Amino acid sequence: MTRLGLNVAANTSPLLLVPPPSPPSFPLPHQAAWAQLTFEDLSVPALSILPAPLASLYAVGATTGIVLHVGRDRSEIAVVTDSVIRWECSTTVHVGYGDCEVWFEDLLMKDVDLDKNLQMNMGGDGSWEAGQKEKLIKEVANFIWTECTGDDLEVPPAEDGSKAIAAVTAQAQEDDSFDVAKKYVHPELKLSVADIRLVGDAPAAAASHKKKSTAAAAATAAANKAAADAVAAAAADVITINIPSLPEKEITVGQVRHRLCEPLLRGNNGGDTVWEGMGRAVSNATMSPAEKMAVWEGVVVVGETARIKCKIFTWIELTM
Repeated sequence: MTRLGLNVAANTSPLLLVPPPSPPSFPLPHQAAWAQLTFEDLSVPALSILPAPLASLYAVGATTGIVLHVGRDRSEIAVVTDSVIRWECSTTVHVGYGDCEVWFEDLLMKDVDLDKNLQMNMGGDGSWEAGQKEKLIKEVANFIWTECTGDDLEVPPAEDGSKAIAAVTAQAQEDDSFDVAKKYVHPELKLSVADIRLVGDAPAAAASHKKKSTAAAAATAAANKAAADAVAAAAADVITINIPSLPEKEITVGQVRHRLCEPLLRGNNGGDTVWEGMGRAVSNATMSPAEKMAVWEGVVVVGETARIKCKIFTWIELTM
């Protein structure tokens, strides 16, 4: 201020400083430098330095929880209990939204339906000039990242059961004793048919007196109907967008758009996923069992991907 010749009047408002979440710590020398700047040069009456994980939790009205900051090249995970950041539990996962951007553009390049749609709107003959398709794909990806919100994106996507149902149908045709119900139980839930009966209010169905061939035919018909329903649902799950290169054309994007965050959920080149990093942070030996349970009540995501609808945290709670 002195070098610029500016005279700063006495301030009456306190200053709240929230340092960036990455790197996750704010060293004491940096805090001292900021304090010197605010008090001596800006004449601030009071200064409070609030770490980003605490600010994120306070924003949702919580004092205990887990904060996941998804950066460009890595994701930072912080655990907070009763407004105290447990720095010993902090974890870094080397995957970020930059990996998601590269992954998503590659998916769009391989999407046959999108390729046909772009060709039709370009009026082409089925061939692409050098770099032409890549330019259009980048515009499509950028529009989805920046403009699509709410139900336009769902991570992970609704599971497409068409391939699984086709396998069910084939096995039912080969084996009269095939149990369709067992194949419809999701393997990750680790539930048996008996467990599902206990959950529902309806009593277990009585044993069928139909012949095995009749039962197999009914199972095949049901599987075929389910497969047709899955295909129809996939066809209906599309959005229409516009891109700068084709401003007056409507570009249709299907279910592939739901896969844009898969590197976070599957890891990058065999590395940890964000949920594995969060589980590792919570499993720290310094955390008591009660604290480990309590932190899952407040899960906050910050960063570029925070606006995307994601079921990952439901999965985490089910697997803990």
